[in-house]
Amino acid sequence: MVFAAGGCLLEGIRRRWVLPVYGAALAVSGALLAPLAMPVLPPASFVQHYGFLTGAGNGGAGQSTSGALPQYLGDRFGWRGMAATVSRVYTALPAADRARACVFTENYGEAGALDLYRASEPLPPAISGHNSYYLWGPGACSGRVLITVGIPRADLARGYRSVARAATIRCDYCMPEENDVPVYVARDPVESVAALWPTTRHYN
Repeated sequence: MVFAAGGCLLEGIRRRWVLPVYGAALAVSGALLAPLAMPVLPPASFVQHYGFLTGAGNGGAGQSTSGALPQYLGDRFGWRGMAATVSRVYTALPAADRARACVFTENYGEAGALDLYRASEPLPPAISGHNSYYLWGPGACSGRVLITVGIPRADLARGYRSVARAATIRCDYCMPEENDVPVYVARDPVESVAALWPTTRHYN
């Protein structure tokens, strides 16, 4: 309503200089603030020149997570590297394990990225207990060999007799929770994947 009222006010002003000055101010402010809304700067340049606005960007978008970049920009980083890391773990497995392996991730963003990059990386199907991914279930995953992304070892130890750390996912500009993420290979489940699946559900 305030924008509408301001528009009516400007429309009623007949001085010729007002609209050009208003238009120029709008263009200048838009250009200055564009890096806060769109990925138009290299990450290092953003951090150097706009890093002090990261908190304001997160607040304006209703996001509270803090990192070097606002979350809506930081969430664009790290996915390709994550897929490459998980792919290396997968291809290093013995052939018998590769044939029955699947990937279980902590959140839907990781699962979605891995499913996307299956077109260019050797990766098994990804499943997750997060949000809608939980509703889709484990699919054809037997759970006998599970590559996990972001799942704490203690949680895996409750459902698997063998858990070994295989890699760590690192990225410079992704969100903090997507950096230094452990990748485990879990084998020999204590129960079937169908029995374990309800314990994976989380909505947030």
